[in-house]
Amino acid sequence: MIASHVVGSVRWRLLLASFLVLAVACQNQEVEENRILAEDVMTVHDEAMAKMTQMHELRLQLEGRAGGSGPDPEIGAAIEALQQAHRQMMTWMREYRPPQSDEALQQAGDYLLDERRKIQLVSDAIAASIDRAERLLVR
Repeated sequence: MIASHVVGSVRWRLLLASFLVLAVACQNQEVEENRILAEDVMTVHDEAMAKMTQMHELRLQLEGRAGGSGPDPEIGAAIEALQQAHRQMMTWMREYRPPQSDEALQQAGDYLLDERRKIQLVSDAIAASIDRAERLLVR
């Protein structure tokens, strides 16, 4: 009788230990997935930031062209688009709070998905404003 109680107790402990190992493994996987997502957010940011100098140079070229031929609404709108894209990037950088620990990473999935969406919108605005400016400068 005692032997069956000990065996039952051991089985219960093994089952509990198995659940604990599984829970830790799931948490580690979630942390790793969110770490990759955080890196993706920063990759989009870094690629967009690499275009900031180009945006500045295009704005200066457009301003030079606008000053020589009088006010041109298309040039003014292109300059405003470049400036707006720049402001969007500065706002995103001010507001973004990357997770600083594994515990924070574990809980940051939805936040990081939202930030990935936001920085992609900023990146798209930068690309569109550059394209618009370049098209005006070649005409």
